[in-house]
Amino acid sequence: MWVWRGLGYDNVGELPSGALGALGRRCRQAQDFGSAWSRALPTDGGQDGGLDHPAESICIIDDEDGERVEVYVPAATSLGEGTGVASTHRLAPLRKLRLCIPGTVELHPAGDATAESMDGGKFNSLGDALSNLICNRGGACTWHVPMVDARLRADIADECCYTPAPQEWPFCVTGSVLGASLEILVTAPWPPTDSPNRRGGWTPMQGMFKEEPPIECDGFMLQFLQRGGPPLDPRRLSDCKEDVVVEELERWASRNLASRPDTWCTLNVTKQEAETQPSAPMPMPTATARRQTGDVIIAVAADTEVSLEPFELSYGDAHIGQLRRMLEDEIAHVLGIASERVMCGDFMPSSRLRPGAPKRKHLKNNSIGIRFALLHSELEDLRKPKDVDTRKNALPRPKMQLGMSNGLSTVGFGTQSSKTLALPPPKGPKGKVFDGITIPSAFQMQMKDSLMNAGAAMTQLSANAQSLKGAKYGNRLPFTGMQTSASSPTLGVAKPGSPGPDLPPDLLLKRLISILSDPKHPLRRHPDVFPMLSRLSGEVRTTATLVIDRKVAEPGQMAEGLKTLMKRLAVSKTDVGDTEMRMKMTGMRSEIMSIYEGPGGDVLAQQRQLTGLSAKELLDELEGSVSRPTDLRAALLMLLDHTDKDVEWCLRLRSHKAVERILSLSRRFNNDKSVVSKGVGIIGNLTRNDPGCVDRLLENNLAPDFILTLENYPQEPKIQLNGTQVLRRMYHRARELAAHGPRVVILGKNVPEVWTFKGLERVLINMRLFGEDAAIQVECLTLLSTLGEVLFNNGMAGEVFQILEVLMRRHSVRADILAKGVLIIARLGPSFLQHEHRGVFTIIQAMGRHRSDVELQRVGTRALLSLAREEKALHQCKAGGSVAATMLAMSGHSQDEQVLREGARLLEKLCPRALAKVIHLCGDLGTVLPPVSWNEYTHGSAWEPVLQDSEWNAQLLKNFREDVVVNPRRRNPSSSGVGFGDDDDEVEAAADDGPMTGGRLATTKGYRKAGLREEFDASDTNWATSSLVKSRSETRDRDIRALESAGGNSEKLRPAGPTSEHLRKLCEALSGGLSQQFGAQDGELLASTIGHFCWCSASTAREIVNFGGASGLVAWLRAPRFKTGRSPEESELAHPMQRACLGALSSLCQQDEALAGQVLTLGGAQLALDFASHIDQRVQRAAMRLLSRLIPVAKQDKPASEKIPREQAWSFVIRELRDSDELSRTCAAAAALEIVEDGWILSEEGNQVEELAVNLLYALNRAVDCGNAGAGLPLLLAIGRMLTEAEDEGKAAKSLLSSQGQRGQPNEKRGQSLVQLLAFWLPKGVATGAMAADKGAAIAAAVAMQSLSEFEAPLPFREMRELMVCGQSTRAEPALREACRDALLLSVNCENQPQQLAYLFATSVGKGPGGEDRLADIKILRSIADRILQLLRAAQGQATDSLLAALDKAEHLLPRESQDDHAAVVSLLAEARSFRGVALNAALPEDDEEEAISEDGLADLNATLPLLSSTLEAGSRPPESPLAGAQALHAKSSPAGLIAAASR
Repeated sequence: MWVWRGLGYDNVGELPSGALGALGRRCRQAQDFGSAWSRALPTDGGQDGGLDHPAESICIIDDEDGERVEVYVPAATSLGEGTGVASTHRLAPLRKLRLCIPGTVELHPAGDATAESMDGGKFNSLGDALSNLICNRGGACTWHVPMVDARLRADIADECCYTPAPQEWPFCVTGSVLGASLEILVTAPWPPTDSPNRRGGWTPMQGMFKEEPPIECDGFMLQFLQRGGPPLDPRRLSDCKEDVVVEELERWASRNLASRPDTWCTLNVTKQEAETQPSAPMPMPTATARRQTGDVIIAVAADTEVSLEPFELSYGDAHIGQLRRMLEDEIAHVLGIASERVMCGDFMPSSRLRPGAPKRKHLKNNSIGIRFALLHSELEDLRKPKDVDTRKNALPRPKMQLGMSNGLSTVGFGTQSSKTLALPPPKGPKGKVFDGITIPSAFQMQMKDSLMNAGAAMTQLSANAQSLKGAKYGNRLPFTGMQTSASSPTLGVAKPGSPGPDLPPDLLLKRLISILSDPKHPLRRHPDVFPMLSRLSGEVRTTATLVIDRKVAEPGQMAEGLKTLMKRLAVSKTDVGDTEMRMKMTGMRSEIMSIYEGPGGDVLAQQRQLTGLSAKELLDELEGSVSRPTDLRAALLMLLDHTDKDVEWCLRLRSHKAVERILSLSRRFNNDKSVVSKGVGIIGNLTRNDPGCVDRLLENNLAPDFILTLENYPQEPKIQLNGTQVLRRMYHRARELAAHGPRVVILGKNVPEVWTFKGLERVLINMRLFGEDAAIQVECLTLLSTLGEVLFNNGMAGEVFQILEVLMRRHSVRADILAKGVLIIARLGPSFLQHEHRGVFTIIQAMGRHRSDVELQRVGTRALLSLAREEKALHQCKAGGSVAATMLAMSGHSQDEQVLREGARLLEKLCPRALAKVIHLCGDLGTVLPPVSWNEYTHGSAWEPVLQDSEWNAQLLKNFREDVVVNPRRRNPSSSGVGFGDDDDEVEAAADDGPMTGGRLATTKGYRKAGLREEFDASDTNWATSSLVKSRSETRDRDIRALESAGGNSEKLRPAGPTSEHLRKLCEALSGGLSQQFGAQDGELLASTIGHFCWCSASTAREIVNFGGASGLVAWLRAPRFKTGRSPEESELAHPMQRACLGALSSLCQQDEALAGQVLTLGGAQLALDFASHIDQRVQRAAMRLLSRLIPVAKQDKPASEKIPREQAWSFVIRELRDSDELSRTCAAAAALEIVEDGWILSEEGNQVEELAVNLLYALNRAVDCGNAGAGLPLLLAIGRMLTEAEDEGKAAKSLLSSQGQRGQPNEKRGQSLVQLLAFWLPKGVATGAMAADKGAAIAAAVAMQSLSEFEAPLPFREMRELMVCGQSTRAEPALREACRDALLLSVNCENQPQQLAYLFATSVGKGPGGEDRLADIKILRSIADRILQLLRAAQGQATDSLLAALDKAEHLLPRESQDDHAAVVSLLAEARSFRGVALNAALPEDDEEEAISEDGLADLNATLPLLSSTLEAGSRPPESPLAGAQALHAKSSPAGLIAAASR
């Protein structure tokens, strides 16, 4: 056929369309029709035995026995016409021919040529027959020349025979002999006179040959009636003798006839008895389209029509070739295959594609027929030019992989169904009996083959189903493994977007048909890029499927197999044509297809077409595309992009009424979320870049429509965010334009005021619905911050405050949100605070959470100042602790003029007497307050990019950072001739301690110094450090003394901070304030100032104690007038003062143990316990902080007044550990740490220790939930100390272990295990930007895990992996690295499961300089390998495949820093591989096995093995299974695959 000719194979023959038409049809014994040459005679329905089809025809053919049979032919058809089913063809070799035959037909050798007389007599040969006829002076004979015996396959023949038919048709045609036959009439001349012996038997024959011209030969005349074969040439027989005639006829048969299979006809047929039923319909031979098992589809041919004028065929071959190449390229692009796999045939009139179709009269013929074929991927090389490959691939093509050894036979396109795998129940005379049905042997073999391949078929069905689940267009999913698509059944419809390169041709054609039927495909929207496919006018009809046997052409070598099978006579020439144009079109198609591959590709493609339009044109296009959803969305996206940053575009759009038109469109499509979202976004961009658009909204009274638009989708965050931004701009502009003042805001000249409150309700609803969305909350708060008066005057203040309170707690880490909330509370006015007393507390709490944020401190002091204007609100400000909050804000930002100014004004209202005293004594507060630096303690964050640089050694840089940057050497002050006086000890202590690191915080001493923070920065994420000591310089002090000795003024050179004289006067003012009847707020200011000075410097704290500051603080706390005989309102004013005094005493104790001892002498411990039950929680927190600082210095040998009542302190700590406030739990945890360090747990009863353990774990669970390292650090230190306590014989540790997962209260949920709580902090210490508290918590957790390993060894696998990964991180501090290593090695030495250790050995701890996986330190790996080998030697059967695979994977990644350790590890791994395949304990004798295991300490080999037999029944478990002692904990933490591997 034409496909083979296109591939260059001209020696492929094809049988005539009607030669095999009788196969599979029903037949019966024929009636006598007179002449032997009558082939097809019409009947009227009664002559054929009573058929139900009145318009059928009868075909008369001889069978193999010479008898005549009638073959059933449906109405309006003949044996040469098909059944409407696309037949499957395959190549079949026949002598030197290569025939293209149906896939259900098998070719067998035919017999020799025979000659017979008219009466049935046989001749030996053609020469014998011709001689006999010449001798008899005339006669006729028939010469049959069979060429091939074509038979149906056995399974197809059985299927046709077992299908019931009417009883009048008891036979089925299963074979047909093809060839040619000659009816030869010989006439010899008679004598001129009549003779009585003259014979005239040939005279009747003369009537049969009357139309055939006679051929005059030498002595006789010949006449032929030819059926089949190429026409005889009479000239080659004229005037020839008898032997020459015979030789010429035999040459015609052996050469001409044998090489022209397209001229063969049916000589006779083979019939077989078939199944009949009385009322059965006549079956149709649809099985002729089925292909055979093992066939591979190499091509699928189809035809269609293209809307082209027929006269274009006369433009020349170059034009026609260009059209064909264009169609090939377009089909290749949409299918994602190479263009060589598409082959187009010749253009022809449409009538030639359908010869039997009725002609369309009175219609313009504007279409041309075209045939094309899709080829197998391995045949594309046959179409590539040999000289140069100028045909570019449309899309990248993965390599074709075919892996099935046995294929499955499937049907053509029209009959593809999964039911074809199940053949009908056979019946026959021979074979086995199954269920009462006799199955023939041939059918049994066929059924066996089908069942063997059914599994492969179902596998391919699953693969095809998965491959067809991609995106709509072009989503290519990679194929892995072996592909069987070339020979598997095609039982599904390919979808657009399925991977094209590896699909067989039949699925590719289905995919093409699906694409062409999709009206939304890119080719429909881009006819300029797909000019040929967009003009296809007719349906694509499959004409044939070409297959080839796998035995002839194996997958992967198909092209070579075809070359071996057939000699390629013609070379396929490809006319390249305009290469540049083709490449340009290929690029355009690839670009279009790549756009459509992604989501929203059709919209993106439409956007490209809108590029370059002006603002007016784009708006017109937007309004004109309301009926085209894709174009509408594209226009909206273009407007959204233009208005995002282009201010000029926004100005142009405003002049064309863009706001009005887009809002009208959004209201029109209020049910389309996409349109509304884009419309609101465009309006948001317009109002952001062009304030004039806000005026348009107000001038045209569009605010109600906009608010209604937002209410359509109240729960869409994007719509509400953009809408809130627009509302914010509208309300701000309306407030500016308000004619009646800022308290009356109207959203438009003619808009009722009710819409103002509807908009505010919309904002409040958004604040409730999107409580977690910080962006929406910021916009809502910004809007409300300017409308405080409106909210209060219209009764909305209470609702707003309730929302604010919840919001500020939820977003406590966002300083900007807290600042906006504080500003709104201030705008609500003092009158509001008369009814809502929590407002001041909320402001002060926000200021404490972000003390380092200067903007929030400014807003907070300004808000408190505005609220303190009225007397009742002033009382709330005093009772809420505004004095201390303002003083701390000024202390934290002493260089900010606004904070100092607003703070001084506020203090003037709150405590005027004390402020006047402080100013009189110290002067300007800005010069007295020491500078404070807010430090995040992330020393390593600046080095992280350097540590990842491939040019530097990571460990070398870390050592340099630790030695030089983190711990710099300080100059010894004693080496100088000038001393520091009282500050020498402080500077030396600072030099010893060094900068704050995680390693310092992970020690009890370091935590006491900097871990437990005071009220100043306890709630802030940043840590405050005083610059009072660091700002002092030896050279500057020398200059100051020189100036003073010379009588000069040296005050300008002194750093900011109080002098000794300032401190003395402040202490005197504090002590004398009680006698002068200073108020509580006056004492609060003095105590806060002195406390801050104590916090800044140890020398300052000593001076304050020497000047009587500590005794003055104690006196204020014990003053009777602030305790008894007062009203609740007056008592409430004293709470902030008491909190400030307790905080100042705590700051004193923080600096030095000697100072803490002096406070203890003054009765500080009893004071702390007295205020432990205070009504104010903040006072309790300050008392707990003071108590935790006094416990270390309260020894047993102290006087009774200096001892701490343990029973009372114990109950206080236990109670606070369960407090809901995080800061209170942190202070209680610090006190618990001191209790454990001081040895209280040794002398207490067991139930108290257990109670402490339960509450410590509860607090640690809460710290894990909130992820606060500052809260978790004291708990980790306390737990680690309890685990290492040796004097109590491990009672504290046992209490901790027994308290894991317990509920402290009945309604509490069960907590996590201790090892899980500890492992939680390890990754936080190596995270990017980790602070000192995070690193300290990680180190403390690692140390605790090391101690825990001594009690619960080994640790679960997940925790061991965390220790390895975090400890080997480049961000880990040396202390964390060492702690993780010790804990890991201790757990490894106790691990008894080699599979766990092997997986741990291969664990990657990060990326190396080149991006490759990096293993742990070689010494750690060596320890793990030693333990693995030790276990394998004791139990060799544990050397599973998964274990050895893990070791093999890790071997090439081993570090090479130490060659000795590297060689040792490699040697250990090699020895471990030697145990592969060894049975369990095969290396040990039976008698010594138990002894060897016990000596190695490996009696319980599965101590950490998961419970593998948990799914088995209890009775099925072996009695002595080694899995009996498995731990369920490891079953939860083991990696995937280890459980299965360990069970081998």
